[in-house]
Amino acid sequence: MALIKKVKRPVLKGEQEYLRMKGLNHSMTSNNDLVKTTNVSLEESNNAVLSNQTYNSNIYQLNNDEACVGEMEKESVKNKNHSAMNRIISFLEENVRMPRKAKVEEDDYYFRIDNITSREGIEGKFGTYDQFLITFSLSQSGMDVPIQITLPYTVSSNPESPLMMFLVHFKPIFQGQSITIKQLVGLQGRCKITHYQNTYGDVYERLEVLKVEQPNQ
Repeated sequence: MALIKKVKRPVLKGEQEYLRMKGLNHSMTSNNDLVKTTNVSLEESNNAVLSNQTYNSNIYQLNNDEACVGEMEKESVKNKNHSAMNRIISFLEENVRMPRKAKVEEDDYYFRIDNITSREGIEGKFGTYDQFLITFSLSQSGMDVPIQITLPYTVSSNPESPLMMFLVHFKPIFQGQSITIKQLVGLQGRCKITHYQNTYGDVYERLEVLKVEQPNQ
């Protein structure tokens, strides 16, 4: 008679193994969910940062654009005021005239004397006279290219004449010397430009010297 061997089924062990594996799977699932949640949170945070950066960038660009538009509008108004289309045409006299407009705005400038020439034997109401034509370069802070103007000075020895009132500012440089007018070329300093209008409506610049710089030795 054959012997029957009883095999003990590891039910309890299997249940424990099952429960252990189930717990492990649950832990792995929880960890995966935590990773997914963390990734979602990071993605939402990154999106918020990018959105904020985009918003700030748009605000900066908008402000920058508004500033540019403002400057363009100011420049447009300035150019419009100086446009040839706004020049006045006068029919008040026998001849049609277009009065002269000032080339340089009233303000303080740095000046440099670029050149000096003369006109002699000019016929005037009170006889003939001579003129010095002095060419200045005018500049200001932020100005890319200096403005060049030529102003006439009637030759006169009267202390109150425009020429003498101009020359007196150079006395500290040439004290004790005798010079010709050409020796003023190259000198520079600060000046104030104002406007005056003659009886014909022409507007001219008047230059007042504020300071003359000592030339480099």
